Amino acid sequence: MSIKEQLYVIHCKTCFSNNIHKFFFTHITLHRPHPLPT
Repeated sequence: MSIKEQLYVIHCKTCFSNNIHKFFFTHITLHRPHPLPT
């Protein structure tokens, strides 16, 4: 793989993880209005 391809794959994985994280965070926030334990 070229460097461009590698960067593209990393970028996609990062975006994908961030979207999953946002999705779960939104889901938790909607269903549990109380603050999350720290």
